[in-house]
Formats: sequence, C-alpha cells, structure tokens
Amino acid sequence: MRPFFRELQKRWPTNKMVGGAFAEFGFIEPFEQLRTEVFQITEDVTRTNYYMTYVGEVLKAIHEDKLSIKGLIVWAMLDNAEWNSGLTARFGIQHVNYTTLERTFKRSALSLSEFFKAHL
Repeated sequence: MRPFFRELQKRWPTNKMVGGAFAEFGFIEPFEQLRTEVFQITEDVTRTNYYMTYVGEVLKAIHEDKLSIKGLIVWAMLDNAEWNSGLTARFGIQHVNYTTLERTFKRSALSLSEFFKAHL
C-alpha cells in the first residue's frame, strides 16, 4: 500500500491524504467457512498476518514517508452477509454464530488491538 499512498500524494499533493482515512480493507480467511469449531475459526492466522502487514506499512507511510494518513477502517468488524456470497464469506474480525448471534473475537481483532495499544 505504501507505493499506492505515495503515488496518490505525488499526483494530488495535499496535507490531508484523501480525506485523511482509508476505508474498507479486509480479507477472507481461506477455508474459514469449512471450520466447525470456534477455536479453529478464531485462529485466523492468514487474516491476522494480512492486517499486521497492512497497518505496519501504513505506519511506515506516516513516519517514514511523512504522509498525512489519519485513520483506517477494517472491513468488516463482524461477519455479515456479503453481496454475492451471502453468509459463506466471512470478512469479520469477530466470528458471529448465525444461530445464536453470539460474537467471538478472532485473533485478528486481538492483534489489531495490541498493535494500536503499542503504537498510539
């Protein structure tokens, strides 16, 4: 993402990088819909790695490239219905049991929380 952010700044110089926030970056954990146990679902290692890399690069863009990025919005905060996939694609950093509506934080949510505690 850093090259993208730098290119945006180069083409349209501003001290408020595209309104200051980038929205809707997310990731489907491969084969998550096939997992049946909550402990398997909540260990979303690939999604966690994606988010940690993404926010790490944004942090570098802020500090090393001096870009004025004010915020990020994860897609999605919890599992929900997606356009063409219905309830099978799960983007959320919280698992939702669609029968009971119980929510459980996934590793990605906990890692994002730890990251922001360490860097804010």
